[in-house]
Amino acid sequence: MGELLLAARAGRVLFSRAVQGRLAYASYFFLDLAGFFISFAMTLMLWLYVDDHRTGGLAVARGDLIAYLTLAMVVNFTQSLWLDGILSNRIRSGQVAVDLLKPMSFQWMYFFIAMADVAIQAVMGAGVLAMAWFILPVKPLRLEGAQLAVFFCSLFLAVLVQYGICFIFTLGAFYTNFGYGMFNLRLMTHMALSGIFAPLALYSGGLLLVAEALPFHCVVNTPTILGLGWVPAGQALGLLGEQLAWALGLFALGQLGFHWIVGRLSIQGG
Repeated sequence: MGELLLAARAGRVLFSRAVQGRLAYASYFFLDLAGFFISFAMTLMLWLYVDDHRTGGLAVARGDLIAYLTLAMVVNFTQSLWLDGILSNRIRSGQVAVDLLKPMSFQWMYFFIAMADVAIQAVMGAGVLAMAWFILPVKPLRLEGAQLAVFFCSLFLAVLVQYGICFIFTLGAFYTNFGYGMFNLRLMTHMALSGIFAPLALYSGGLLLVAEALPFHCVVNTPTILGLGWVPAGQALGLLGEQLAWALGLFALGQLGFHWIVGRLSIQGG
């Protein structure tokens, strides 16, 4: 118990310092949000064009699609992480050797650092969502108590799944000594299968099977459809259970992968 309390206290201090460090570069977050908004706007215009010119329209009503894309953008922005690039730079400079010598789990240490980004982005995303809630005819989030609790629970689990995915891809930097390739591989897969550009309800065939078989949909699609109230209560519990299973499985896989691959690390700087 004493070790757990010590680890929790160290994590709190690390998280606090990470937040302070991130706020020193606050302009980065606003530029990042601007980039997400441009991507959202282009996606929205594309789907509206398709809806206008497709015979019979889309399987999702226009208002519902706009609400989905809005909430999906906020959910995705909240969980935007760049662990791959950060660790790649530290490997190249030799600073990662300091991380490995710290008396704290490498995986947990980077978790608290990542949560600093999530905390700042969540506050900014909440502001965007509040404006959208007053502007859009179909509200991008159901505010009923039980529905809201399910959404926040799903969003928390989505953050854990996202970190688990990022950490596993980040381990590739130990093998390649350069994390940009791993980052781009993760980003492209995430963009294709998470539900950023469309709900999985519009996927079909093999693409839907692949998306449902991998954890990326748990990061964006699942919390978004739960927040919009598209899922019955009984099915919502199943989706939360799926997110929890992925979060625990990815964390365990990250632990095993780290202990195996850290022996391959080659310090390039220092």
